[in-house]
Amino acid sequence: MGYGKKGKGWRFTFFVTVRFLVMIFVTDTLWAMNARPVDPAGLARQQDALKILLSMRESYKSIDGYTAILVKGEPKAGKNNKSQKIFVKFKKPFKVYMKWIGDKHAGREVLYVQGENNDHLFAKPDGFLGNILRMVKLPSTHRSDGSRHTVRDVGIGKLVESILDITLEAKKQNDLNLVCNGVVVRNGRKAYEIERFLPQDKERYEYKRVLLYVDTATKLPLEAYAYDKNGKLSEYCVYRIIKLNPALKDAEFKVDNREYGFRYL
Repeated sequence: MGYGKKGKGWRFTFFVTVRFLVMIFVTDTLWAMNARPVDPAGLARQQDALKILLSMRESYKSIDGYTAILVKGEPKAGKNNKSQKIFVKFKKPFKVYMKWIGDKHAGREVLYVQGENNDHLFAKPDGFLGNILRMVKLPSTHRSDGSRHTVRDVGIGKLVESILDITLEAKKQNDLNLVCNGVVVRNGRKAYEIERFLPQDKERYEYKRVLLYVDTATKLPLEAYAYDKNGKLSEYCVYRIIKLNPALKDAEFKVDNREYGFRYL
């Protein structure tokens, strides 16, 4: 009889001790979980990606001009909207000459100097029409081939501005999901691969996903792909063979340059 009472007392003391230790463990664990940052890896990736995007603006400020091959397309504009390959000369503040060198619109030329010629552009049409009508003057707001862009939207600087404007606005609205997937090689150049995701249910954002490649050396964008809410590619632009700060003379942005095809009848 005496043995039985002693055993119950021992078991009771053991049970209370174990329960107390468990409570301490659970309390400490919950405190540690609450004190731990939420998704630190994801937050760091977003901050790093934003720093890379912001560095594009500073890098672009440091250049005076460039030449490049631009490959662009707007699949959303229509079935026949194939890639266009264009040789581009650009000088700040905004002087641009373009010549189409791919299969699409080969031979077309455009020259635009912001603030000159009543803010009009000069164009040499492609194809048969270009052999007859060697130069036309159009307002800089002109859109051709069903494009949603004008000559005012051309260039690396405009691409940087459009990306950062929307990114920073989305961050302000707590709508931004930005990720850097690391460094990859694109057309022989090392680049940061960055993805930007915006809310599907907010109409203010035309593109819900943007895939961007930023040169690790120059910190300038090399490629940009924009997707709609259905995940379909809406438009893209790719810059290749970029030469920064070449010696571009004012004569290279004049219609009377004999190297160009602009001619009055």
